[in-house]
Amino acid sequence: MLNRALLLTVASVLYVTVAHADETVIVNQNFDKQVAGELPEGWVHAWGNQDDDLFRVSSENAASLKNSLEIDRESGSNLNHWGLKRDFTAPNQGMTEISFNICIVGPGSQVGLYIELRDRRATNKEALLLTCAFYKLKGGIYSHTANKPGLEFGRYVAGKWYHLSMNLPGNRQVGDQVLVSWEPLDKSVPAVTGTFAYRFPEHHLGTLRIKQLEQS
Repeated sequence: MLNRALLLTVASVLYVTVAHADETVIVNQNFDKQVAGELPEGWVHAWGNQDDDLFRVSSENAASLKNSLEIDRESGSNLNHWGLKRDFTAPNQGMTEISFNICIVGPGSQVGLYIELRDRRATNKEALLLTCAFYKLKGGIYSHTANKPGLEFGRYVAGKWYHLSMNLPGNRQVGDQVLVSWEPLDKSVPAVTGTFAYRFPEHHLGTLRIKQLEQS
């Protein structure tokens, strides 16, 4: 086993209204009600050739309680690009908080992945709103608004759990900035926080997509 894996606990997709400060949970998924080895509920293969890469609920390592979503390029023989996704429906009002815990296992020269937020109804490149990229032990989040940078997380430690939180405006009257926080769960170093310009969806924010593990 080459031990190049992504472990992910999707903490929540939380819609927060501005006017009344209500909190409406759209998706709250921690995989703990599932059996290890099962396909994660709500997640589907999105594109590309998965081949023998693993995509399953795992009890081997979790941020809390017992389970996580695991993606593992176990044999190392698959060089294909592929992805999986979880759809949801976020309203075009208030703020939507998307947060999850993530642990990336394996040497920095062997593990890389991309987590995207997309317009659920768009079918072309305009669907891509922002990308969280992890490669060679460095992470960052990148806006797909022209000439607008995102936020660099800096270096991360392989095998360590981190928490990423993103707050996105539902419309321009609410604001045009994404609020981001990235920190280790053990809080051993201060959180990296910042804002950047949001690329608003043409239709509705509603797809979280994970793109393949890279292999050098």
